[in-house]
Amino acid sequence: MPATESPASSYAGRTSALPFDVRPSVRPAPATPSVQASRPAAPAARSGAKPAPDPDPIPARTRPPAAGILVTGSHRSGTTWVGKMLAEAEGLCYLHEPFKPKWDPPYVWTHFDTWFLHVGDFNAAGHERAVARTLGLKYSWRRHFGQDPSLRQLWTSTDHWLRWAGHRLRGRRPLVKDPIALFAAPWLADRFNLDVVAMIRHPAAFASSIKLKRWHFDFDHWRRQEQLMAGLLAPFAGDVRRMAEHNDDLIGQAALQWRCFHHAIREYRRTHPHWQFVRHEDLSLDPAGGFRRLYAALGLAFTPACERAVRASSDAGNVTDAAAAGKAVGWVNVDSAANVKNWQRRLTPDEVRRVREGTADVWPEFYSDQDWE
Repeated sequence: MPATESPASSYAGRTSALPFDVRPSVRPAPATPSVQASRPAAPAARSGAKPAPDPDPIPARTRPPAAGILVTGSHRSGTTWVGKMLAEAEGLCYLHEPFKPKWDPPYVWTHFDTWFLHVGDFNAAGHERAVARTLGLKYSWRRHFGQDPSLRQLWTSTDHWLRWAGHRLRGRRPLVKDPIALFAAPWLADRFNLDVVAMIRHPAAFASSIKLKRWHFDFDHWRRQEQLMAGLLAPFAGDVRRMAEHNDDLIGQAALQWRCFHHAIREYRRTHPHWQFVRHEDLSLDPAGGFRRLYAALGLAFTPACERAVRASSDAGNVTDAAAAGKAVGWVNVDSAANVKNWQRRLTPDEVRRVREGTADVWPEFYSDQDWE
């Protein structure tokens, strides 16, 4: 995602005066396994093929529900699709990318100027209250009305404010769709008791999407975050510094971004095994089954209406490539199985080789050699 133009209610036993419960979450042992295997148990299915049967279907969740859900991962990894489909469940309220810089809808109280901000104990105090208000489903009537002060806007602003008040009164939980919050995910999960779904996508698919959209990223957004460079992204500090000084290679940029994002996800899988780690390809090849398991892991009811929404979003009758069909703006229904291998048409053989070699220190943790065929 480029640096320029790119794309709760009350709880019993509250211990904080903030409008959202900020108690650290308490996780039972043993941890619930991920919905999708991080490494395929059998040769990877090709586009249009059926994925291997799940050898160990995940049991229904038995612990109490978390205060909300965060869907994150790298951008271009299916977080919007997953967020929208999970939001079909009862009792959730969809929040779109509150960590996005210069993003100021009336339901977002956070104000960031850095893409992929790293948040932890060292800087949490400056963000906690705004995040709590956002997760608490607060809505700014004044900000909405100020967009176009008029009698009509007065009515519309009041109507929207009442809707969001209704979300709170009905006890709806926030479902945050935000890949930009990836480096803040541990803090968000622990401080606000959120379940986390971390999306994983093939490096060539990610690179092909960056190439298609021509999204140049300013790596100075990472270089200037001292704690991030000294900690989570320390293995890539030199590469980030060089790319921040000169970035005119979209394929090289995409490879470095993918390595950083998925290195972080690899670390989270080790330190937060109770999170759900889902490969975009596995979900695309078996949407109904994959979402059924994901719903169960998150303690959500996968109703017939939810299944219909999943099938409508992914069936073979949809477009196979939204960009090629001229529908690249926003989220559209696609043929999810056919979409898996679109990178083979978008990238040249040399670009595929560069991405494979340039991400080789990370991709074997998530993919096999067959996934490159």
